[in-house]
Amino acid sequence: MLAVQTICENRHIFKWTSQPLSDKRLVGNILMGAALTLSGVLFNQMKTFCSSLKLAFFSRTVYDKIINNYTAPVVKLIWDQHRQNNINELKMGTSIWLAGDGQFDSPGFCAKYCTYSVMDVRSSKIIDFKITQKGMVQGDLEKKAWELLLQELEKNDECDINVFLTDRHKGIRCYIRTHHPNIEHEFDVWHLSKSLTKRLKTLEKNHHSAFMWKTSIINHLWWSAQTCDGNGTVLVEKFTSVLYHISNIHQWNDNEQIKKCEHDPLTDEEIKNKLWIPKNSDSYFALKKIITARFIERFASC
Repeated sequence: MLAVQTICENRHIFKWTSQPLSDKRLVGNILMGAALTLSGVLFNQMKTFCSSLKLAFFSRTVYDKIINNYTAPVVKLIWDQHRQNNINELKMGTSIWLAGDGQFDSPGFCAKYCTYSVMDVRSSKIIDFKITQKGMVQGDLEKKAWELLLQELEKNDECDINVFLTDRHKGIRCYIRTHHPNIEHEFDVWHLSKSLTKRLKTLEKNHHSAFMWKTSIINHLWWSAQTCDGNGTVLVEKFTSVLYHISNIHQWNDNEQIKKCEHDPLTDEEIKNKLWIPKNSDSYFALKKIITARFIERFASC
């Protein structure tokens, strides 16, 4: 801050500051510190920017004090209010459907922190999150963060959870099955499609014709999950029916419920331009091995 005080010949005093003061606190510094924190700009980046302009800027120590004394308490207050409002809305509904996932600070086993967030499926609002640190908790960080979240939601917030969607984490699956059998545990399609995409990627080198169907197969998976009405058998039959479609077969009698494609009849031009895969080819059997893998059935039955 730049402060100027002038005194004229008649002893009149005039004071001017480059930023306002509030109870001897520099309001401009507090606002700049808050803006840095909330915008995501790193302090070192801002410091370098100001140095290149020869612009005076406060130190890291001052910045940390601004965060601890002003920014962090306000953020926590707003978050607590926001969280409580969301939970109140959640409990007003007929049932509670939540989805959760963990995010690590670095990939692999070297991760030190895990942030697990829970979202309301219907409103897409974040209900709560927990951060676990290696060394402070025993066992898997993601599983522990999920347990802490679930315990707080059920005990402190009195949320009667009906459905919980997670990834295919073995520890979480086992914990729900043994400790919370009243919660219906489901896998989200995003993680399944991600896993399926990795498996289809292996076809690119030796079975390129099958690999060319990758995008259509992933879209077909999402469509199958959206139109199965929660029926696992229908989901599996709809998804695996893509094996008939890629061979230009659009009606069959092998399944119990799904016996034909649901798309409109293909024109001669569409049939001519499609890269069909014969049922007796190596590419077909390589793709069939992935489509009929056990992880698809486990997803549908969870």
